[in-house]
Amino acid sequence: MARFQSLLIALLFSTTYLAGCLDTGGEEDGENTEYSLISLSGSIEHNFCNLGPGEGTQDGNSTNNQTGNCPIDDETIADYWSAISNLTTLEQATGESIKIHEYASVSFGTDCANGAIVGWSIYPDNKETYNNAQSYSEGGLLPFPGQECTHTLHYMAFQNSTVYWSVTYEIIPVSTS
Repeated sequence: MARFQSLLIALLFSTTYLAGCLDTGGEEDGENTEYSLISLSGSIEHNFCNLGPGEGTQDGNSTNNQTGNCPIDDETIADYWSAISNLTTLEQATGESIKIHEYASVSFGTDCANGAIVGWSIYPDNKETYNNAQSYSEGGLLPFPGQECTHTLHYMAFQNSTVYWSVTYEIIPVSTS
């Protein structure tokens, strides 16, 4: 009888193990160890339009010894955009989050489908703003995880320069309630 019970217990444990009901020392529940990193990089010639009052044009024609696509220097938010070069975008779909592992020479400006805007830091002289909220990135996560957003990687400077940039990130599925 003892031998039959031992055989029955051994058979029960074998069946349970094969069915996957016992912990096999692998992944924790909900932990995903498979991920892939995405890396982007490049270089650009950042051209800042350094204009005095009344210089520049809306259509890019030359005036007051200035050329190019410089706006009229009227101290508005349109002028401030000339200090920004957009490098690339990271598209975040509903139910996703983007985790940054590395970045160089970039800032992140986020615009979401629900109207949320963060990270642009635009302060022209006339006190207009383009949502100057700053995000705190815990563990490299970009703001508004789970929502549909466009994260624009940009470079901002008030001088001409060659910019070498890079970003390495992963897309993580998230649940939202």
